[in-house]
Amino acid sequence: MFTIVLDGIKLDGNDIDFVTCVIGTEETEDFLAADGFWVTLTYSGLDKAGKADIFVTKDELDGNTYELLLDIIQPV
Repeated sequence: MFTIVLDGIKLDGNDIDFVTCVIGTEETEDFLAADGFWVTLTYSGLDKAGKADIFVTKDELDGNTYELLLDIIQPV
């Protein structure tokens, strides 16, 4: 099970329900072109974060976290 930190909150795979990619304010299916990501949390993630979703920009993510988000969107 992976662990990532988003917005200062440590989350694992059970905490993340899905990820929505955005360019500006518009949703996109193009992960590579996206400049931001809405990470929607499960109930366990909600308990940890105190909110239902977390927004992060591409610039805020390190390479490992970026790849983990891609794995969530497009599992192998």
